[in-house]
Amino acid sequence: MKSIIVHLFMLIILVILAACQNEQDSVITVQPSAIVSSPTSIPTSAPLLPTVTITPIPSQTSGPIVTPELAPSIRLSEDFSGEFTCVETFDNNAARGRIEDASYFLEIRNANEIINANCETLVVGNLDLEVDVSLLSVPPEGAYYFGVVFRVSGFERYAFVIGSEGTYCSYYANNEFFIPLTNSTDYEIGCWARLPESAMAEGRQHLRVVALEDRFDFYLNGILLGVVRDNKLREGWVGLVAATADEGGLIVAFDNLRVARP
Repeated sequence: MKSIIVHLFMLIILVILAACQNEQDSVITVQPSAIVSSPTSIPTSAPLLPTVTITPIPSQTSGPIVTPELAPSIRLSEDFSGEFTCVETFDNNAARGRIEDASYFLEIRNANEIINANCETLVVGNLDLEVDVSLLSVPPEGAYYFGVVFRVSGFERYAFVIGSEGTYCSYYANNEFFIPLTNSTDYEIGCWARLPESAMAEGRQHLRVVALEDRFDFYLNGILLGVVRDNKLREGWVGLVAATADEGGLIVAFDNLRVARP
């Protein structure tokens, strides 16, 4: 996993995004936005940030990774039915990432945590990334989100996440600032955009990202949510992400992780 500094920064991003999410009450126009400065310069009109706890999450080696023979267009295919996976596994007081019942589970026990679990054996730029996601347990109170990261390179990454308030967000982040790719027009430092009513399915959700050069298309259950452009990262790892705000107790199951050439 990444350094404590990176983890703290990502926690602050989570708090900002969660606060922004609760402010929205209208459909949002999807558009690239200007760079948001570091969290220390948040306007005083923004909600106060709660105290966060730094919780480094060490990666654990599960064993040798056996890569199945894939079709030429498929770069990665994980149904988590075996004993090993390229996605990081871990277990500590804050969170746990594990394989069980042919799924990959991210369980976040604490409040104000953001957990990334990367597949560090695959570096890819242009991609068609898909995964199925099911919520097994959600916090009694407070916001949360879940989704995927891609083109992860050092401290930098892109993320596409679904929020607890019927919203979605995509952003670029490094260890100094983040840039919302989807942007709230109702909140100065927002990122969350309203999902179409028809986009959310009952039970399992199917997330998809198509990244081709500087263009990213984001889908939920086959519905195109938005198209944005950004050229800061050309390639990197893919991974899974989940996060909590005011309370822990989030358990998310991921299945059918697939990366293909677009």
